[in-house]
Amino acid sequence: MSAGGDIKRFDWASLRERAEDVAAALIDAEGHGAVLITSNDGRGNLQEQRESIIDFLPVIGEPILVYKQQALWKHIGVSLEVAPDRVGGIGDIPLHVDLVNASHPPDFVVFLSEAEDLAGGGKSVVCPFRPALEALDDHSLRELSSVLLKGGRFYDLENVGVEINPFPVLEIREGCVEWVRFSAKSNKEIFSGSRAALEKFQKLMTAHEIEFELNHGEAMIINQRLAAHGRRRLGPEQGHIPAKERRSIYQLFVRAHAHALSRCFVYPA
Repeated sequence: MSAGGDIKRFDWASLRERAEDVAAALIDAEGHGAVLITSNDGRGNLQEQRESIIDFLPVIGEPILVYKQQALWKHIGVSLEVAPDRVGGIGDIPLHVDLVNASHPPDFVVFLSEAEDLAGGGKSVVCPFRPALEALDDHSLRELSSVLLKGGRFYDLENVGVEINPFPVLEIREGCVEWVRFSAKSNKEIFSGSRAALEKFQKLMTAHEIEFELNHGEAMIINQRLAAHGRRRLGPEQGHIPAKERRSIYQLFVRAHAHALSRCFVYPA
């Protein structure tokens, strides 16, 4: 386990019996911005789990379709043909915010695991923004707010606004950080601003990473206002694992209700 500590865990029954507690953990200003929904016996019916998540969501928001050519629950498998650091690739997926270059990224992202990596890799990673931002002095914050990144794809999308490219690492409105548009993916390039400030922030983020297993029958929910997420590289010899037996997860995007957003962390710039 990394220096960031452990992720807050709930069982599946909690989504129904302790929905407010799960929601509070997700939007807690002092928390990690993510929760893990665990299965006591390592099993579970995928359809029932999807329904449990959908039934829980009204406490914090509502599901949104983002990719026009995909289902509401977007399937993410593993392909040897995909670039290693891209979705569905076999390499490290660096810390990032999904739809980072959209004017209105999804507030929450859900990952539901159908099958973990048989080769023993693919641990999930989350990292809260708050500790890294609090470790920066005023000068570094000002420098970071001037860094513009350029990259990412933007097509066949809906419900996320318009494309912002280049985009600021810190989106500040009325003196407060509204979005931390963080992405350590290799295809992101600095369009303008201080590379040293960005590298300093990235090192602080890495120091607060939380690493954990996302096993079959488990789900994680991430508050993108509070945290970035990623994934460690998959285990070796993926080519020897039949495609249908490789790591398999489903992704769901969520737009937060105003009352949930009002309780989310907004960092004073």
